[in-house]
Amino acid sequence: MLLLNNDGDNISVRLEPFDDYREVWNGYTPQSEKEGDEEDSIGIFALQHAIFDRWADEYHPKRVRAFVVGPAGEITTEGTIASNTVKKGKFTAVVDWCGRGGMGSRLFQQHNIIGCLFGGNWVDPYKPKARDTDPYFTVKQYNEETIETKSFDHCGEPCATACKKLNGKYKKDYEPYHALGPQVGVFDQRAAEIL
Repeated sequence: MLLLNNDGDNISVRLEPFDDYREVWNGYTPQSEKEGDEEDSIGIFALQHAIFDRWADEYHPKRVRAFVVGPAGEITTEGTIASNTVKKGKFTAVVDWCGRGGMGSRLFQQHNIIGCLFGGNWVDPYKPKARDTDPYFTVKQYNEETIETKSFDHCGEPCATACKKLNGKYKKDYEPYHALGPQVGVFDQRAAEIL
């Protein structure tokens, strides 16, 4: 298990053994749940609970998160990485997935890492203030160029939902436009396409 913690002054990077991961995947009762509210979880959900129970006390309670590999990551080439959102010290039903390309399998099989707990109390000194940015420009541009012009398509499956948003030769997926846009301080979609 990889543990990353930035307390604002120092960065701590540590590897901890997690020999009982298979037993945890098969079923784990979270100690962090309220008494009488315990319910066994399995797979990625169980593993996240277990690492929180073991190490989350070392982190700022509002700035800690985990990502983990599920059982498929040990025995297939298509294992994913999963991470549930944490609010008020509890996992929510919102799960983020890194599922393309077998990243979970690679993390586990090639690097012997089953998960990571990360967080701390670090504040980005270069983070722009909200007053210095126009958070609506990117959305306005997207709506005008893609939504209003109804530039939609589908993936080829027999489905009525036209979930693929397009603008010219560019498929307007959220991930690349957000990762190469507002997350790096770029608020123009043409500039994001260059990145």
